[in-house]
Amino acid sequence: MRAKQELMSDKLVKRKFKPEPTTQNELKDCSTELTGQQLQKISVGPQRINFKNVFVKSNATKSFVVTNDLRQNIYVRLMVDAYPELQMSTPLSQVIPPGQEAGFDIVFCSQSVKSFSAPITYYINDRPFNFLVTA
Repeated sequence: MRAKQELMSDKLVKRKFKPEPTTQNELKDCSTELTGQQLQKISVGPQRINFKNVFVKSNATKSFVVTNDLRQNIYVRLMVDAYPELQMSTPLSQVIPPGQEAGFDIVFCSQSVKSFSAPITYYINDRPFNFLVTA
């Protein structure tokens, strides 16, 4: 997979797609295990989202972007439930059509003063990957 630059996280990507595969074609595409060659046609990023300093109880939002250059749908899911600071992130899953770019809004909000660093797992068609969130 190709990584997008960290600057991309500052530009919020408004395009969102449906959260689950529903049609027969989507169900087939999204359950297919992707090869290394196919993964090369999916761009994700950034690999590190740094919120820097965020005021306590305030929200800061950055984008995690996935671009699907395949000829099939892909199903991308974010796993943020283990981190209370990221609970307002949306959407948690999307079916990304061929040739489309989708944004996941990573929202950081802490109830206390602290440093934060966590690897966030995301799945593309049930294959796990990670990116890092720091604040």
